[in-house]
Amino acid sequence: MCKSFQPAVYLSLLLAVLACGSGDSATPDLAPTTTVVEIADYMGEKLTSTTGMRENSIKGPQVVDIDSWRLKVDGLVDTPREFTYEELLAREVVRRVVWLHCVDGWSARILWEGFSLTKLLEEVGVKLHARHAVFYAEDGYQSFLSLNYIKANDIIAATHANGKPLRVDRGFPLHVISQSKYGYKWCKWVTRIELVEDASLAGFYENQGYSRGGDVGDHYYNPDEGRLQP
Repeated sequence: MCKSFQPAVYLSLLLAVLACGSGDSATPDLAPTTTVVEIADYMGEKLTSTTGMRENSIKGPQVVDIDSWRLKVDGLVDTPREFTYEELLAREVVRRVVWLHCVDGWSARILWEGFSLTKLLEEVGVKLHARHAVFYAEDGYQSFLSLNYIKANDIIAATHANGKPLRVDRGFPLHVISQSKYGYKWCKWVTRIELVEDASLAGFYENQGYSRGGDVGDHYYNPDEGRLQP
């Protein structure tokens, strides 16, 4: 059973994260209390430490009360549901090494551990006219993925990274692993998944002119204009 966060303690730790700046390897481990040591390689593949990854969310790391947190799945589904953290941890585990590529030009190779989004969605019964899944985050961020992409790539929602529960600054308790897509399609601190037919209005960065597909290699980041370009 995961213990709930103590607000005073985690507020001070959160301030330390923000003071460290992007990519500072001194960022404290803000994952739930654990004695598990982060692994450095997996099946012969060298992994990137999560302590060295840049933190570039829209409002900084979000501290979630895991006892009250729920993952809501609704929209164009037969049976809307809410899942606790413990229920998600009890699902069939999927482990996969996936590169995370940021439009700012950095990349990280991480062993992600979580569950199949396709199987989760099958349980709630996706309606025939649903075409996309919109992911909502604790900080108000949102992104979306097509259901065809999710199914074809067996996309996972991660609860762990490099053998440890997700750090707070890496999206605890839930991070969507959108392999082959840029990091702005990887929603962190997920609180809700909404199934929709039309996602034309969805996406925090997509609505600022970023590619709606977000496929790695299709676009590049132009610092002069502050946006992705073909």
